[in-house]
Amino acid sequence: MNFKSIRGSLVNQVFIDEVFKYFQPDIVVHSAGISSVFVADLLGKEKTYAINVEATRYLAEKCNQTNTKLIFLSTDLVYSSSEKLISESSYTNPLTLYSSSKLAAEEQIIKATQNYMILRCGLIYGFGISLPKNHFHQSYLRVKNLNPVNLFFNQYRTPVSYSQVVQAIITGVENNIKDEVINIGGNNAITRFRLIEILVELTGFSKNMLNPVEHTKRMSYSAPKELRLANKRRESFGIKFNDFDLEIKSCLEFAERYIFVN
Repeated sequence: MNFKSIRGSLVNQVFIDEVFKYFQPDIVVHSAGISSVFVADLLGKEKTYAINVEATRYLAEKCNQTNTKLIFLSTDLVYSSSEKLISESSYTNPLTLYSSSKLAAEEQIIKATQNYMILRCGLIYGFGISLPKNHFHQSYLRVKNLNPVNLFFNQYRTPVSYSQVVQAIITGVENNIKDEVINIGGNNAITRFRLIEILVELTGFSKNMLNPVEHTKRMSYSAPKELRLANKRRESFGIKFNDFDLEIKSCLEFAERYIFVN
């Protein structure tokens, strides 16, 4: 792809127009874009913003013109690290190019349309068929093949599964939720170590493959140490989730039935 013409090569407005003309959607779920901290840094601000912000702006404007509901998957990384529960009105302080681009995309949506639902998702886990596989899926494969995996034991997030994100989207559509920014995280805060430990307990794999590592300020990238999303607002909209043990078991059952985890 030729990146010299950012608007022309990365934001294909003609293609978006044709999609709207052909499908005439009532709802658009926007999950596309640069989703990796490392890829965003590699591409740089101009290219990352063209993909994550400029494209989102045009899509939001198109949704507004056609009275289409826009559901945007954002990230909990827009917030500042805090040991307290983080509500939707909490202070935002994105530490990376990736997270700052997601916050900027949110701002463009709010400016362009009122028929939106922005979901600030916690660390997403589960099994999928797309590449690259997420950290949860990669950890499963490593432990299954008796390879060690490094896991933070002192960084707390509120992870959410793929199916729970879908559940939130469906509930939002059914209840006609709009003009809302909602935290979408699990019921409790948990470390990556504990998350994968639950997975290993359910599969019967060896816990000896789990290597606890410390999250420190000297990380190779900026990552908040404490991101505990409050779920009060989510639940007020009727979006209620299983606890981690039940949800991870459900993820395994889904993968075995539809994905054939390998």
